[in-house]
Amino acid sequence: MASPVLDTIAGSGIATQGTTTWTHPGAASLPNGLAFVEIAGFNSGGTSYTYSCTYGGQSMTEIGNINGGVAWADFQILFGLKAPPAGSQTVIFTVTGSTNDIEYRSLTFTSVDQTTPWDGYTTSGSNVNLDPISTTIASRTNDLPMDFVSYADSTVTISCNQTQLWQGFTNPNSIRAAGSTTPGTGSVTLTWTFSNSPTGRIWQSQGINIRQSAASSTTQTQTGKANIASASSQIGRPGSDVTQGSWISSISSSLYATISGLIQGDPQYIYAPDVGGNTCEVHLSGLTTPITVSGVVVTLRAKADNTTATLTVGLYQGASLIQQNTFSNLPSTFTTLAFLVTPANALTISDYTNLRFRFTVGP
Repeated sequence: MASPVLDTIAGSGIATQGTTTWTHPGAASLPNGLAFVEIAGFNSGGTSYTYSCTYGGQSMTEIGNINGGVAWADFQILFGLKAPPAGSQTVIFTVTGSTNDIEYRSLTFTSVDQTTPWDGYTTSGSNVNLDPISTTIASRTNDLPMDFVSYADSTVTISCNQTQLWQGFTNPNSIRAAGSTTPGTGSVTLTWTFSNSPTGRIWQSQGINIRQSAASSTTQTQTGKANIASASSQIGRPGSDVTQGSWISSISSSLYATISGLIQGDPQYIYAPDVGGNTCEVHLSGLTTPITVSGVVVTLRAKADNTTATLTVGLYQGASLIQQNTFSNLPSTFTTLAFLVTPANALTISDYTNLRFRFTVGP
């Protein structure tokens, strides 16, 4: 069994009516794939309207809506498409009628059941000052519950057991939207708390459960991972920051939490704003010192906006270098990089609880 894996998120927010078109940069391969499109907005007209959505030229199924097609109303619409075409695809949302302030997102996933890709669809909302936003979703272990929320005139903060995927708005004083996931463990409740509490708070939420694939031979690579082959294999992931340098988290979080691999795929990352020997270091967690070692592999995903930039990845025990590798000619899209620690170097590791990754960007 394989849990669903987020591949890519795309979209933005605009004031529009008619047709909204954008490009979704999906992965070159989407095994057991699924695509969602979420639309949130406000219909400023006094008449009802109709709408539709296509992904890569294929019509999407409307999973559900809140006030879809209703005059003078905030609305949300969720579309789905199993086995979507891989690669970069054009998404088109068409509406006939008067709407404005549309916030739109497209998402692709892998390792999703192709017989029943989703279930447990639910909606909630409030026209009064009810805080927090709350959505309860029925799920199973290894599924991926997800919520889409929309609101106005504020920002929101997720609860500690959720992973925020995005938070955006059409303009600062109109429709805002956000989305998050949490591990499937039966019935789960996803919540968002408003940053301020004005009266008359209006919000809407859709929840859905993405079902795990029945079987998958695909290995998903996560940013910042060390595979330790021993009597029982171990995987070490970033668990704390040692030094941040000038490196920045794309989600304004700690470096280690951004690349811990809790979200697979490339929706969040760390980056160096320059190539002048910029270095950061993260401590690996989840490892114990094995009795015997048959292989240590360092795996990550990386890209570069500057084609001449290099990335040096070092595996350290404390301040002592075990082995490092410099990657050059980095591609402009996220690509899996890896190197095998030599048996001689692996034998010099005496304390697996003190292993670290050090990332250095050079010209």
